[in-house]
Amino acid sequence: KVKDAKEALKTEASEKLLDMEAVKTEARERAQNGGIIFIDEIDKIAVNSSQSHRSDPSKEGVQRDLLPIVEGSDVNTKYGSIKTDHILFISAGAFHLSKPSDLIPELQGRFPLRVELSSLTEEVLYQILTQPKNSLLRQYQALLKTEGVELILSLIHI
Repeated sequence: KVKDAKEALKTEASEKLLDMEAVKTEARERAQNGGIIFIDEIDKIAVNSSQSHRSDPSKEGVQRDLLPIVEGSDVNTKYGSIKTDHILFISAGAFHLSKPSDLIPELQGRFPLRVELSSLTEEVLYQILTQPKNSLLRQYQALLKTEGVELILSLIHI
């Protein structure tokens, strides 16, 4: 079929233009030397200290599995081996039911900076929604405008 032939020719032509091995090598190099990995919800693998009588081996196992990657090791990917020695790891978690100190000490040492955030007040939320040039409210107004809908907000500061 002509459609299939066009697709095959396009793939063949693009392979000639790009050296995929060079692309993979460059990608591995960039990941190794400039990569950033964000681990969200790390609190979910912390073993709650208030329930110390019931240790959770699976949570601790996940922490132990993460440790060599965060410390720096060779990780095999489908594109080849990547060294994690110079990758920046950032983690975050709510820690409602546990504390950062509930992580294994070795993992705590790999994330030495801690920032605790306080809850948003109504006043701060109002500022976030109204003051930035590209606030979320303005983005929604612009999005709806593309559909021919004009959104007019009457914001009364309390």
